[in-house]
Amino acid sequence: MTKSFWVEIASTEKKREVLPAKTYLGICYSIIDLWTHDENFQWTINSLRKIKITWELPNEKRVFKKDEAEKPMVLSKDYTLSFGEKANLKKMFDSRGVKIEKNFEFSTLLGKPALLSVGLTEAKNGNQYNNINGVSDILDGMKVPKQVNENVLFNCYNFDMDEWNKVNEWTQKIIKESDERSNIYDKFFNDEAPKAKSDDDYPF
Repeated sequence: MTKSFWVEIASTEKKREVLPAKTYLGICYSIIDLWTHDENFQWTINSLRKIKITWELPNEKRVFKKDEAEKPMVLSKDYTLSFGEKANLKKMFDSRGVKIEKNFEFSTLLGKPALLSVGLTEAKNGNQYNNINGVSDILDGMKVPKQVNENVLFNCYNFDMDEWNKVNEWTQKIIKESDERSNIYDKFFNDEAPKAKSDDDYPF
């Protein structure tokens, strides 16, 4: 007689809550320099510098950990650090009436509210996730709750350990896999932080 031994194993994977596709109030609290990464677009490899901008959603609060107070959900979007006419980053600023000058200071976005046009996308594995399709200014007179999350402003070319420690583990991993980390800067945590070539080369 053929013997068998099996047991049903429940999945321990926590599914991230997906929000309905609509417009949400957001407060920008995190801007992170992701450094440079290779992307394959139409069989062409391009090296692109990226930044991650994250907003908290003050009207969408949840309890994420037992015995802790409600906290706002957050949504992020990665942008190529480009201000070309077709660049999503420029489109985001244009929609908010922000004029981009030379050496734009990204820290001015922190704490600023915006309306986020949030979409819903289904991945190949069937899982759904939210994506930010557009960012615009809030309406006149709109009430904005107090920001909850601490501001985060991390610039790889002006390394600050305190800011680095605020970056979540997954995003730290992305930064460590950048072209600069892999090819140039092996001693990520010493005192010799890499410097930008000039103020013209990098907008931070």
